[in-house]
Amino acid sequence: MLFELGRAVATANVRAALRDRPGLIQTALPRHAPGGWGDISEADRQANDLALGHGARLLGACRFDEELTLWVLTEADRRPT
Repeated sequence: MLFELGRAVATANVRAALRDRPGLIQTALPRHAPGGWGDISEADRQANDLALGHGARLLGACRFDEELTLWVLTEADRRPT
């Protein structure tokens, strides 16, 4: 792991979208913690690299299919993801 995930939280919209697919969050988080940022731009990847050293927010995205991308944000203090 490159950083601590802190407490995993999800918005009501995410919980509703994943109601029939509960395992997707457990798939996305282990990808995010070691720096598997997923489907984000090169600029966002570079921002994450800087954020690791400077304690800023981290962004990742796991695209599961054509209709579902799960965005993963770890806040700067690394308490919530």
